[in-house]
Amino acid sequence: MPGPKLETLVDDLIVVAVVPDAPEIGPGDAIVSEVFLGQPNDTPVDLLVWTCLPLDEETCLEQVLEERFTVLEGVSGSVAVEREIPTQIGGILSAIGEELPIFVWSLACEAGLCPLIEQAKTGEVADADLINPIEGLKTLPFDGVSLAYRGVWVSERPVEERRKNPEVDLQSALPQEVALEERVSLQFDVVSHGEQVDAYGYSLSGGFEEISFRVFEDQVTVDWFAPEELDGQTETQLWVVFQSESGGTAVWTDQLVLNGEMQ
Repeated sequence: MPGPKLETLVDDLIVVAVVPDAPEIGPGDAIVSEVFLGQPNDTPVDLLVWTCLPLDEETCLEQVLEERFTVLEGVSGSVAVEREIPTQIGGILSAIGEELPIFVWSLACEAGLCPLIEQAKTGEVADADLINPIEGLKTLPFDGVSLAYRGVWVSERPVEERRKNPEVDLQSALPQEVALEERVSLQFDVVSHGEQVDAYGYSLSGGFEEISFRVFEDQVTVDWFAPEELDGQTETQLWVVFQSESGGTAVWTDQLVLNGEMQ
């Protein structure tokens, strides 16, 4: 029977997506990443964003930068963060080949839960903790903490030859209100730039019919189901994350109003 997949329901704090403005950049470039947060409650959230290209087990190449990371307090919804890619990475590119990957990390925590963020607020973060943040998760609560990353390619190719993010456009109009258990079909046109693209849906209530949707011929339809009951909510947030096979990312997000009546 058709219905929502539990895995698409955001029932705890989560970094839904990290979306760099380009999936491929050059040494010394600035990269702006938009971090999308799913927040089922009103608890204040802090966010730490950084990149780290390990030189060894305890040192990031980014140590040469004046600001090695960005920490933001009391964030919600989505936030754009700019980070600089060190020019020194050009020497590494010359030695190992024409491109290499670097990760944009995002750690979101309910205020006071994550020692790494508290240290970052004072500027006392050790590079070793930035190289392997997953290890630090083992000591943290399961709820109220979310770590995500997005890979970005660094190369010296001309801009016109670099990888691109997919571009998405919602073709179907959103309903003004949605009844309980109602199905809503979202139809997207996708500029895939010749790459395979998959779509992933998330929502604060109800859920999407599938965990992932394949884009065919630059089009995809994703189906979302309203919840069976309101539980005090009058609106919900939806996200659809589009990911290309080489690392490009795009996000569509909007709110739907729930009217509390059965379909």
